[in-house]
Amino acid sequence: MKKNLLRQRGKTRKATMLFVMATGLSFFLLPFAAYWSQQAAGIISGQVFQDYNGNGTFDTAGSAALPAIDAGIQGVTVTVYASNGTSKSTTTLASGAWSIDTSSAPVLPAGPYRVEFTNLPANYQPSARSADSVVGGTATDSGSTVQFVNNVTTSNINLAINVAEDYCQNNPTLCTSILRPGNQSQTRATTISVPYTAPSANTNLANESQTGTVYGTAYQGSTKTIFQAAYMKRHAGFGSLGTGGVYKINMSSGSPVFSNYVDLQTIGLNTGTDPRVTAGYALPNSGSTPNWDYAAYT
Repeated sequence: MKKNLLRQRGKTRKATMLFVMATGLSFFLLPFAAYWSQQAAGIISGQVFQDYNGNGTFDTAGSAALPAIDAGIQGVTVTVYASNGTSKSTTTLASGAWSIDTSSAPVLPAGPYRVEFTNLPANYQPSARSADSVVGGTATDSGSTVQFVNNVTTSNINLAINVAEDYCQNNPTLCTSILRPGNQSQTRATTISVPYTAPSANTNLANESQTGTVYGTAYQGSTKTIFQAAYMKRHAGFGSLGTGGVYKINMSSGSPVFSNYVDLQTIGLNTGTDPRVTAGYALPNSGSTPNWDYAAYT
């Protein structure tokens, strides 16, 4: 009986000591638990950039294969929302970079967080995505205007945007005119196209006997048609439509199809007369033949 009573008292004393130790330890760890709860959140950062070639990637190399050089966009609003609705906001710098520390005042509660991009510049729209918009990506990736991150420091929450008229594919085909001396009766090329990355690999689209001297050039993307207008230049004659000539080259089949488009004189627009006709002389056939072309000064 006495042994059982002593054994029971020993168990009680041990239990009491364990309870006291556990209680003390909990009070000791409580401040650190609050600290760890706050520090579990971290810095969320990324970049907003103009994606000229629409590939969703921040391109900076400017290589022959990938000539685009993207640029940061300033002034975009970035807001980080916690699950209870509280939020913190910032705006992007000139480089497009942004950063929000969720653990600095005002402190946001533990995540996960929703990141939203607003206040895009006028006429800009989100470009292509190269990441899944969840927990970031790489330094060159980009997600959507709404992304999600965990309760940890997360970088590369990026957004690619662009304005339609600034878009350009990686290797665009350029078109230009060549001004040829003479009366434009020869077959020298007056309109050529060249790949952006291979300027020596030009393709002839029209010749001087078709267009004469042209300068102003426009492209209609919906029909893949090039339009060019007559141009007054010393020692270089006009095409078949004269001073009001507008010519077109259709590229929809992949090969150039030339045709006269309109003579602006015939629709009531006075583009003047060829001063050489008024003066009573013509330019020589060959551009290498010396001539004065004095009427072009008038």
